Amino acid sequence: MKFILSISLAFSLLASHGLAADGDPDISSEARYKAATVSLSGNSNRVAVYVKGMVCSSCAIGVKIHLSKIDGVGRSDVQLDSKSQLAFIALKEGFKIDLAKVRVAVESAGYVASEFFRWDGKTVKQIKL
Repeated sequence: MKFILSISLAFSLLASHGLAADGDPDISSEARYKAATVSLSGNSNRVAVYVKGMVCSSCAIGVKIHLSKIDGVGRSDVQLDSKSQLAFIALKEGFKIDLAKVRVAVESAGYVASEFFRWDGKTVKQIKL
């Protein structure tokens, strides 16, 4: 009986992990760019970073905590979209984003930051990190 319960519990955990993932782990670069463009167009004090592997809301919690520690960024200034795996960061007045600090913050949360998006006044620019 204990064996059956153990197998049942293990299966439940594995199944719930798969169901919890609401993002696409294989989302295309084009889809990320489109999501970034929708959110960033016309907004020069907001940036986005692709957080590879951030596919569920549980993943996003640690990323948000680490990004909010960057100077000029507060916890309420970070919005996460697990479907596109993008972290949107609003900068406080007078602050500029340091890409190295963003990369370190994402890596401290256990993920990889590989693309960065920002509005340049005309279009959203995509920068490979």
